[in-house]
Amino acid sequence: MVIVVAALLYLLLARAALAADYSGPVVSVLDGDTIEVLHNNRPERVRLSGIDTPEKGQAFGNRAKQAASALVFGKDVILQTHGQDKYRRTLVALSSVQSSQPYDCETATSGCSS
Repeated sequence: MVIVVAALLYLLLARAALAADYSGPVVSVLDGDTIEVLHNNRPERVRLSGIDTPEKGQAFGNRAKQAASALVFGKDVILQTHGQDKYRRTLVALSSVQSSQPYDCETATSGCSS
């Protein structure tokens, strides 16, 4: 599960957006596919396009949140918006994450099990 989330996040990051709608630091990770980004001095809840992870309380929900947190929490991101979902969250594609630490299985899970 963690590898799938990491692969999907990596693919979204690898797609370079030509124009970013906004950027800012990630101030909260709610679950594996929903984050809050500081925008105009206020946290804005956004949903990552193309990623669907288990919710909190579901199997692997905590691991999905941990994987997303390891990748983006506290880092500056560049977002391209794609409308809203049925919960009125802005749908976004991440085009860049400013990070000096690599994202891999070890950092996402503090050790992998086979």
